Formats: sequence, structure tokens, C-alpha cells
Amino acid sequence: MIQKLISKIKGGNYQITSSYTKVEWFVIINERAWQILRGIWSKLFLTRLKGLFFKGKNVSIKHRRLFSSGKNLILGNGVTINALSENGIRLGENVTIAQNCTLICTGIIADKGTGIRIGNNTGINAYCYLGSVVTKSFEGNVLLGGIPAKVLKKI
Repeated sequence: MIQKLISKIKGGNYQITSSYTKVEWFVIINERAWQILRGIWSKLFLTRLKGLFFKGKNVSIKHRRLFSSGKNLILGNGVTINALSENGIRLGENVTIAQNCTLICTGIIADKGTGIRIGNNTGINAYCYLGSVVTKSFEGNVLLGGIPAKVLKKI
């Protein structure tokens, strides 16, 4: 049942290859439900988001008008985003940004950054930094990680 729901949300044939106990499923579903509720509340103020928005705890998004996303965005706990730049931050569809990642376009007020673009079906590992030191854009279907961020794997 959960596999079918995820497949419908993501728009494909999603496969769950691991087995989980009822307690593990309860914890997973409970956490995702709270993320969806926080995401629904945030979408009232972030009008340039499409589809479902899973928002973790302590997520900060500054310069919201310059931030946009395709459908199905997951922001883990402690994600910090500052989209102040010429082109803002544009995320593709099915993007996951794990906990405590930072995306910052402008490091100093004297030099407004150009922006960050992340393609479809992209995951960004925990504790990753994309920012003013090396402002990049990444194509879709990749896993990013490191400080500064780099492509770890094409998926």
C-alpha cells in the first residue's frame, strides 16, 4: 500500500526493497506526516513550490520570492537556504536535501551571487554546503555531497 502511494506521488514505479517492522513504519509515517503538515503551512508563504513539500524541523528559507521548486521537495531538519542572488535558487522535481545542509547564493553584500540550479531527481547528502565560495548549478539525476558540494554519483 505504501509502495503504491509513493509511486503515485513520485510518478513512477517506486520499489521498497527492505523490510520494516510495524514500529519502524509508524515512526517513518509519523515523521513524514509532520513534515507534510509543516510543508502545507509553509506553502502558504512559498507560492513557487509545486507538488508535495516535506519540511523538516528548524528549516530556514530567506528571500523566499527567489526560491522555487518542482514537485515533491524534501528538506531535512536544520536546512538553511538563502536565495538572495540575481537568479535565486531553482530546484527541479523530486529533490531531497538532507539534514543540516546550507544553500547560500550571496556570501557578502558587495558581491550579489548568480544563483543555484539543481536538476530533477537529485539528492544532496547531509551537512553539504552550496554557496558563495563555489556557486554552482547541477544537472539532474545525481547525488551531491561534500563541502563544497560536488557530484558523488550519477543516478
